[in-house]
Amino acid sequence: MLFKDKESAVLDIGSGNMTLMVATKTMGDYCRVTFEYSVPYEGIRNGEFVDEENAKSTIKKLFQRLREKHGRLKKLYVGIPAEFSICRVVNTKIDQIKHKKVEKVDIDTLVNSGNPFVNDSEKVLISADPIYFNIDNDDEKYIDVLGKPTNGLNAHISYIASEKIVYDFLKQTLKENGISDIVFLSSPKSEILGLFNTSTRDVGAVLVDTGYRSTSLIICCSDGIEYLFTFSVGRYNIIDWISKGLDITFEEGKNLIEKVDLSFNPTDETYSINSNGFLKTFSCKEVKDMTVECIKIICTYITKCFDLIQDTRVKNKDLYLTGSGLDFHGIESCMANCIGKPIMKVYPNLETNYKKSMYSRIMGLVNSAIKSNN
Repeated sequence: MLFKDKESAVLDIGSGNMTLMVATKTMGDYCRVTFEYSVPYEGIRNGEFVDEENAKSTIKKLFQRLREKHGRLKKLYVGIPAEFSICRVVNTKIDQIKHKKVEKVDIDTLVNSGNPFVNDSEKVLISADPIYFNIDNDDEKYIDVLGKPTNGLNAHISYIASEKIVYDFLKQTLKENGISDIVFLSSPKSEILGLFNTSTRDVGAVLVDTGYRSTSLIICCSDGIEYLFTFSVGRYNIIDWISKGLDITFEEGKNLIEKVDLSFNPTDETYSINSNGFLKTFSCKEVKDMTVECIKIICTYITKCFDLIQDTRVKNKDLYLTGSGLDFHGIESCMANCIGKPIMKVYPNLETNYKKSMYSRIMGLVNSAIKSNN
């Protein structure tokens, strides 16, 4: 079996699962997924793979399955997650432009001249995107300056780089699995492009993406990212804390929190789970209260990130939530009470069967890959 010309393959590296997906563009803004395979692994913690050998074997499983069920691919798009990314925003300028109107070469010159990672041997540039421009030292901000008359051009540019050690590890591992044509994408950038339309991005938005082992805070403006934070707290930690608090196994805790509804105000009701053929019951109120306390810890980390920014503009940006880590009914009100700001749940709009928060990152990568491939 061979890949079709318009099919795009992406590898999404999550903090608890790796997923390989193949999709092709259909009508409008939709796509059709033709292959999907996800494998849980040891994951990412504190900005590195918990077990590199385990990560290698997981990648091998993904591509073995792909060859068996779908065929060999020609090109692979790999998302570099926020955990392995560094974001820098640089102001750079051209004092004199030889021609009267801004051309693409002028913007390319600005982007290339401002690269903060050019002399950093431990980083590899993944993406560079102008957030806004100023013309002739004017304070007015422009999103698009192509064709505008000017003698000088300033730019506020977002650069995202990968840790080179991770970049080289992935490239070598994929090569060992027969993949040599690789395009690296920024997962957080692809995610915001897939979730938010142009008008929302131009105003700016704050996205909280909570996964299995980590949470990312992405603050975007236009097509770039202004601030990027990650911390190693996710759904795994909520399960672990509750399991220890109730003196039950991790698997029992996992089953238990899947029943939690934060919009429900229980009194004497109980949750029941199967434990080796026996039913165990727990107070709904106690489990809910423990879950809320765990969510408060994650919200404290988010608030600390905001405090580090010290940018008053950020406070006025809308706050959104995605990812599978905090996928509880009623989570919006709970987090709004903790953070003191309304929060809205978002999910991808590319393919009907994938309109869930857990698919936000990978469908963003699919969106970027399809646009690059067409």
